[in-house]
Amino acid sequence: MTCSFLYSNCSNRLFALFAYSTQRHINVTPPPRRPWVILRRGSSSPFRPSLVAPTPAQSKPAPAKAAAYKILVVDDDPDIVELLEFNLKKEGYLTASAGDGRRALEVAADFGPDIILLDVMMPHLDGIATCRQLREQTRFKDTYILFLTARAEEFSEVAAFEAGADDFIAKPIKPRALLSRLAAVVRRDQDPHAGVEAIDINGLRIDRTAFAVYQEGQQLKLLLGQRDF
Repeated sequence: MTCSFLYSNCSNRLFALFAYSTQRHINVTPPPRRPWVILRRGSSSPFRPSLVAPTPAQSKPAPAKAAAYKILVVDDDPDIVELLEFNLKKEGYLTASAGDGRRALEVAADFGPDIILLDVMMPHLDGIATCRQLREQTRFKDTYILFLTARAEEFSEVAAFEAGADDFIAKPIKPRALLSRLAAVVRRDQDPHAGVEAIDINGLRIDRTAFAVYQEGQQLKLLLGQRDF
């Protein structure tokens, strides 16, 4: 009986040792952890943060502007100069300014403007005299000169046109109206045939009003749209 008890006790110890040894080598996979849940303040619904990185916002292309055109603003009123330069720069124009005619001649020589906005009544040198001196220079013979005039100002429009003025715009200046007029000037400058009804070149006559092309009086059949003319 004593032998049987010893045998049983020994067997139990061996079994316990075997079980402990086996448990150490068994790779027990822990249960999956539950994700954290964040509650919104004042709300019982859970907010689950996304693990996906947000898509970066794509920048929108800049609108097309009348870039590269230089405009010289000449006026003895600093408020008018500031207003015009602000709106012109928003449209993509490059600007420079002067407060009188003498300074305008100096700035124009360095800046080389494509368009000049010129006040009439200014100290030292008025707009008409300034325009005349600009036109005497070869580089400014084709520069577009737009006079800024107040209704109360008395001057000869004939003298201004003879001095080389291209157009007039009355004060107080409406920026949108001025920008529209300048945009038309830019379009005509970029398309030298704008406003021309017909063009004759190399035996061909291009009728821009009828949207047709003629060769020796005979209309050619071309697959062209109106925008191509």
